[in-house]
Amino acid sequence: MRRLTLAALAGSLALVLAAPAPAPAAEAALSFDKLLKQAEADNAEAQFLLGVMELSTRKNPVAAVKWLQRAAGKGHDGARIMLAALLFRGQGVAADPKRAVALLKAAADQGRADAQVMLGQASLDGRIGKRDEAEALKWFSAAADKGSAEGRINLGMMRLNGLGGPADAAAAAALFRTAAEQGSVDGRFNLGMLTLRGVGTPADSAAAAEWLRKAAEAGHAGAQFNLGLLHVVGEGVPVDRTLAVKWLALAAARGTGEVKLRADEKIRQLTEPLGASAMADGFEAARVWMERHQG
Repeated sequence: MRRLTLAALAGSLALVLAAPAPAPAAEAALSFDKLLKQAEADNAEAQFLLGVMELSTRKNPVAAVKWLQRAAGKGHDGARIMLAALLFRGQGVAADPKRAVALLKAAADQGRADAQVMLGQASLDGRIGKRDEAEALKWFSAAADKGSAEGRINLGMMRLNGLGGPADAAAAAALFRTAAEQGSVDGRFNLGMLTLRGVGTPADSAAAAEWLRKAAEAGHAGAQFNLGLLHVVGEGVPVDRTLAVKWLALAAARGTGEVKLRADEKIRQLTEPLGASAMADGFEAARVWMERHQG
C-alpha cells in the first residue's frame, strides 16, 4: 500500500471565545439600550453581555474591557475568562498576564473547565513565565475530568507527545475518541489520523476515513486534505477523482500554512494525470460545498 503524506495532528491549543451572533441593527440597538440600563443598575450578567456586545458587534474593545471588569469584580466567571483573554492579548487594555492568570484561577476554582484549559495553554506556551508541562498537565486533566472536549484534546496531545510524563498513545487515542464522540471536530480529526496510522488504536483505514470525513464536512482543512489523499489512492474509501479534487481544493482554499502548501502542490501534481474533466468536476463540487457552508 502506498504510504500517504499526512497532515499534522491538531493541537487545539488556542481557545476561541464564543460570542452571540450579530443581531439586526434595530434589534441590536434595542438590546443594547436595555442592557445598558441593566448594567448601569449594577447587574453583572448585563455588564458581561454588554462587554460581549461591545467586543463582537460594536468592535470597541476598550468599552468591552470596562464592562467586563465591572462584571468580573462581582464574581462573574464568564467575564473573568473573557477579560483574561483580552489581558493576554493586550486588546483594549495593557497586556497583563499575571492579572489574567489570577482571573482564570478564580474562575477555575469555581469549576469552569474553559478557564482550566486556558491556564493549561498559558502554562505550555510560556505566557506566564517559564514553560511548565506539569502545570499544564494538571489543568488539562482537571478540564478533561469535567467532561471538556477541549481539555481532553489538549491532554491527549500531551500524552501522545510525552509532555509532562511518559508518552502514552493508547491514552491519547482514548481521549481523542471521547472528544470525537462529543462532537469535537479536532477530536474526530486526531482520532482519524491515529486510526489511519494504527497509533494507540488498531489500524482501520475505513474507520479512519469515516472520522476524517466527519471532520472534513465540519470544515477541518487538515481532514479535507487527508481525505482527498485517501480518495486518490483508494485507502479506506473508493478511488474517486472528483471527491479527491473536491477535498484537496477545499483544503487549499481554506487551509493555512503547511496544509495549504501541500494541498496546492498535490493539486498541481494531479492536474495532468486526472484530466481536465475530473479537475473541473472536483472544483465545482468544492464550490458547491463552500456555498452551502457560508456563514
